[in-house]
Order: sequence, then C-alpha cells, then structure tokens
Amino acid sequence: MKSLKPKRNFSKPQLLVFLLVFSAIGYLIFRSFALPNPNLSGDLNGDNTVNVQDLSILLSNYNTTNSAADINSDGTVNVLDLSILLSHYGQTYSGGGTGMAWDWDATTAALDPNSAALIQTLLGYGIVSPNLVMNNWAVATADSATASPCYNVPLTSGGNADSTICIPLGTKPDPSGDGHLTIRDSIHGRETDFWQAKYDSTSQRISSASAGTSFPIGSVNEITTGWGGDAANLPLRRGLVTPDEIKAGVINHPLVFSTPFIGSGSPRYPAVHNAATCGSTCTNHLVEGTWTRISPSVNCSSFSLPAWQVAICTAIQKYGMFLRDNAGSFGVYGQNPINGGTTWSAAGLSGNSAAFSSSFPWSQLQVLSPPPQ
Repeated sequence: MKSLKPKRNFSKPQLLVFLLVFSAIGYLIFRSFALPNPNLSGDLNGDNTVNVQDLSILLSNYNTTNSAADINSDGTVNVLDLSILLSHYGQTYSGGGTGMAWDWDATTAALDPNSAALIQTLLGYGIVSPNLVMNNWAVATADSATASPCYNVPLTSGGNADSTICIPLGTKPDPSGDGHLTIRDSIHGRETDFWQAKYDSTSQRISSASAGTSFPIGSVNEITTGWGGDAANLPLRRGLVTPDEIKAGVINHPLVFSTPFIGSGSPRYPAVHNAATCGSTCTNHLVEGTWTRISPSVNCSSFSLPAWQVAICTAIQKYGMFLRDNAGSFGVYGQNPINGGTTWSAAGLSGNSAAFSSSFPWSQLQVLSPPPQ
C-alpha cells in the first residue's frame, strides 16, 4: 500500500510566480477589451512612472478594499487591477506640454494674429456674469465598476452611443436643463457623454437622453460632428474644475468655458463642431474650440482674489481655456459631485455657481492659435 505524501504548501516565491502568471493571463484578456489610459493608470505612488514600486504597492494590498490600489474602482484589489498595471508597466508621464491630448502648454503657444480684436469684442458681448459652474449647469461624472449594470440608453434626438453602457446604479445627471453626464468605463476603455440625460428613481438607472456618444478614453474630442455631449463635441470630462483641485489650490490642466453669442464659421481644433448663436452680428465672435489664455506677464496673485480664483487664473495662464458651449453667461465649467466625492462646500464654495471678483483679469485674455494635432 502506497503511503500518502505529506501536504506541501507553496513558498512565497512560488506564490508570487503563480500570481504573476495568472495576472499575465488577465492582462491578455484586459488588452483585448481596453485601451491604454492617458492618465497613466497604475501609477499608484504618483511619481509619473509605472514601475516596480507601484507593483509592490498593489501586491501588498492584494485582496483588500484599499482604494489607493483599486485601479478600476470595483471595490477590490484583484487580478483586474494587476492586469491594468501591467498594461502600463514601464510607461511614464510628464506634464507641461508634451503634445499629448489635453496636455498643451499655453505659455509658449503662438498668439492668434487677430487676438486683440477678438478679445476686445469678447469683452463687449461675452464676459457676462462670469462664474464657476458647480452644482447646476455643470457636468456630473461617474466611473464604471465591474459590478455596474450594463444596458442600453435610448437617445431621443440622436448620437452614436454604445449599444450597452455600464453605469453604476444610482448615477444621476446634472439637474439642469442640459442634464450633462459623462461615464468613464476604464475596464472597456470607453467614455460616454450624455446631453439631457434622464434619471429614473425607481430603477436607479438612466432611462434616456436627448443625445449621447461613446468614444475611446483619451480621445482629444468625441470623434463625431453630430450629436454629442456638448456643442463643440469636446469630451465632457475634459477641462472640468473639481472640488479637490480647489481644495488643493492647484489645477494642472486646461479649462473649458461657455459664453453667449458663439461666432459663425468652422470650429477650431480640438473642437469638431460649431453651433453659431451670434445671429447677424458675428464679426470677431469666438467659435467653438477657441483656445485662450491669460497673458503670461500677469501676476495672478496681484488682484486681491480669493485663493480659488488665483488657482483658476494660474491654470488659464499655464494651460489655457477652450470655448466649449453657448450659455447665457460666461461660465467656467466645474464638476458636479452629485454622484459622490468631495463636495463644493467642502472646498469652501456654496450654491449652484460662484461669481468671479470684479478684479479678475479677464481683460488680459489672449486668443491662441490652435494647439498641435
């Protein structure tokens, strides 16, 4: 009669090898569905490189609920997160105008030859009740997780949204008439923008939207000239000021804004659509996608502005600000935290919007030539 061999446990090195092999299989599965994330998913320690330090952080949190290592925000640090990290392993990111989408340097950009006339005209018609848009007429955001239900959202006017979109239960659009909502699905590498999305409280789902479109995460625009999330067909999530940024006092990206009386003619890159609202008086009115900055010679701290306005002034100066939509007032678009995250009140601001000080240097705006494509 044969004797049974004693049970042998895996050693730590063997477990590590097994885990890496298993994650490599998951990586191949992930790569078949997802696209690289331009925000450098997997950079867990914020050093702008995905390397062994990030891998160590993830493995030390494996099978936990630590959100610092839960890359896909599904509530658990698991093989999917490891797969995403491996798909970006060795990649680096450097800010300050690398030429990557929405990472342009406004301080060194060329001025539009007609900048002075365009700004002079804008100051006459466009700088109307300038405000930071926060809890109404802003943009609601949400991120898909593995547990999010995937379903079809009917579009009543048009668009090119994916047939099934994974949206967390309870996700709501901005409550304004625009009903803006953007869904980021990092698992499948897709982003979906909605205009006039409707929420059904019974099912806790988005029941319909007037328009919507889906496109790869990281796209410079919505890749459509038809119905999308906004008039310029710029990604709704791009350029939003967030409560966390205001709390930190630093914004490291371009901004987006609205103004009345959009000019006629072709849009400017990165916009791909223009909806003129200037009527018969359109000379020197800005078109969708126009890139502006505050003159680099301006000291944003010299106007006795609140800290949040200094942060916005500095961001416009460094990264610029793109015209994205028509509105009744001049608005800098913010994120509506209706679906969770830091609130605007926690950032020291209240109400649906926050008015800019009369001393804000709008007169120092300049129009830039479009960024490189």
